[in-house]
Amino acid sequence: MKDNKQSRGDSFRVGDKIVDLGKVFRIFKVEKRKTIEGKEERAIYFRPYFKTTQSDDLICSIPIKNINLTQIRKPMSKKRLEKLLKKVFEDESPEKPVNTNQIKEKLKSNKLEIAVRVLKKLWLDKQDESTNFSATKRDLLNLVMKRLEEEAALALDIPVSRAREEIKKRLEKLSPSTFLPAAAGR
Repeated sequence: MKDNKQSRGDSFRVGDKIVDLGKVFRIFKVEKRKTIEGKEERAIYFRPYFKTTQSDDLICSIPIKNINLTQIRKPMSKKRLEKLLKKVFEDESPEKPVNTNQIKEKLKSNKLEIAVRVLKKLWLDKQDESTNFSATKRDLLNLVMKRLEEEAALALDIPVSRAREEIKKRLEKLSPSTFLPAAAGR
């Protein structure tokens, strides 16, 4: 049986979507190319799926053998995304205080579940008037939102701006008091 990480690169095809740090890309070419040493290697070429003025000309490539060294992954399906959002947003366990340095490290994993949990934690911290919601936390909240909105837009087959609205709607249903420990107000 093949190791899952080893076979990851073999499963990418032209037209596939991939996610890297919250950005959705579309593979437009898979080809063999020569290395500096003169050996042949397969590489994938991809560009942003959701075009912006900043990313209009962006083209990326990576040798398939190096995909295991990255956090590139296939996007989440609509069903799995809905299940994840429901699970995380309905979990009423108390949230730990926000540590921005830990959050930044966790986000490097490119795991959607971590991003959703971080978004929830930051949102609740922002709503809690007893905490100081710093500019660093605000910037981090915006970063996490941007990471989630493209993948949500792809999974739900909606524009990115609408995905952001959908995520915000779910966040607004959260109440900071719901997640505080029972003894907190005493």
